[in-house]
Formats: sequence, structure tokens, C-alpha cells
Amino acid sequence: MNYLSALLVLFGISILPGIAGAASVKINFDDPENFSDLEYEGYYSEDLLERFEKAVRDALKPEVSENLPKGDQLQVTFLDIDLAGEYEPWRINSTDVRIMRDIYPPRLKFEYRVRNADDEVVAQGTAQLTDLNYLWNVPQTLWNSDTFYHERELLEDWASRKLPMLVKNGEGVPNN
Repeated sequence: MNYLSALLVLFGISILPGIAGAASVKINFDDPENFSDLEYEGYYSEDLLERFEKAVRDALKPEVSENLPKGDQLQVTFLDIDLAGEYEPWRINSTDVRIMRDIYPPRLKFEYRVRNADDEVVAQGTAQLTDLNYLWNVPQTLWNSDTFYHERELLEDWASRKLPMLVKNGEGVPNN
């Protein structure tokens, strides 16, 4: 028992520096009641907003930690959200089913700001993401129940492919 406790303490101490200095993610929403589509059955839903925030944070955290230096912080403020699919009210008995068609792609518009460990802005700007081929991005499992699968894919792709280049080039930061 003592050996196990000592091992757990040593393991905890060894990973603490990585956790403490890891890059972080902060999510905000600007006027979510007026977003194009963040609704359930045609109505704005605070619960859906909270679930979306958690899904975004869970999607971005590993990508940001992997692609940004330790201690950096990504701040994202969503300006508009249009989720993949739409509710089609003329469908009887399926008003709570989001219909996926190629004419209903996911669209995200947000402002981003990356601050380094010294709290200096190293990149900032506005991003508009959409995936017109989202129906071709089949989930890893056939019965994936992730409500925000396509939006997560958009954000993960942006954070892993685009964000590191934006930070490297100092996007949106005036030269001093």
C-alpha cells in the first residue's frame, strides 16, 4: 500500500509541470440569442449553448496544448453559429430531428486571440469556418451520437492546421 501511494505521488509530481504550463482555452459568446442557428426544435436553448461550449472546449484543448507553447491561452469569442443540418417543421412527428443535407453545412464565425505566457497578444483576428462537404466526413463510428460532431471537426482542423501558422506569423499583431 505504501509503495502504491509513493508511486502515485511521484507520478503526480512528474506530470504537474506539464499540466500547470499547458496552453489553455477560454470560450465566450457574443449575443448568442441572435445566432443563426443554436436552437433546439426551433427555439434558442441555454442548455444547448452550455453543451456546445463544453464540446468546443473539449475539441480545442488537446489541439491547443499540442500546437501552442506552454502557458499560451487561446481566447475564442463566437459571433455566429449555424449548426450542421436544420429542423424541417413540415416533417410531422420529427420536429426534434435535425435533418442533414448538403444545403445545411456547419458555419462558425468567431474572433480569436492568442496570448503568450507573458500575457502579450501573439495572434488575433476573425475566422469564418464552413465545410460544404461535411456529409462526406463520416464519423469514426457509424452510430456516433456527438451532437456537434461536424462543428468539432471544423474547429479541430482549424486549431491543428491554421492556428499554429497564425501564431508563427504574428497574425493581426502590429509590429513594434
